[in-house]
Amino acid sequence: METNHIWIPKLRAYGSKMITPIGKVTLAVSKEKRKLTFHVIASNEHTTLGKSASEDLGYVKRMYVMVNKSSKEEILERYKDVFEGLGTFSKPY
Repeated sequence: METNHIWIPKLRAYGSKMITPIGKVTLAVSKEKRKLTFHVIASNEHTTLGKSASEDLGYVKRMYVMVNKSSKEEILERYKDVFEGLGTFSKPY
């Protein structure tokens, strides 16, 4: 007996809600006609672009720069209440 298994992906929406798509379509979008794959769902959910699509369309740009102009001493002085004590809470949490 032969069985065919069709893999149906699960999408995780914002808030960890699981969504099962009913299909997918690849469309050319934006002025540059970039091809993106969209998952189609049978629901009244709001549409969302994922991280990769948002980056591809130029809506989001990753910035990998951190600037810290404070010295170690300045940070220790500014947040001295955090760095004092034995590392325990003063009240039960």
